Amino acid sequence: MKLSVIVTTWKCEPWIDACRASIREAVSACSAEVEVIEVCNGGGVSVARNEGIRRATGDWLVFVDGDDVVDSMFFSNVAQLAESAD
Repeated sequence: MKLSVIVTTWKCEPWIDACRASIREAVSACSAEVEVIEVCNGGGVSVARNEGIRRATGDWLVFVDGDDVVDSMFFSNVAQLAESAD
């Protein structure tokens, strides 16, 4: 199983470093395969997410905004829930 994490980054400069660090930590704690797709699109969050969806190759999609910080177990928890739903 593979997770595609779509991160919208437009106008998130003050927060993006913390966001990226939290994503790296959560990916390293996850046993599932995880691809991270950053999309910087001035057309708005919906346009950026749609672009990320087009680029995604995972079985499940996860959306993170560039001003978010995710918990270190976030992707592991999502993967566990996804596997139980399959």
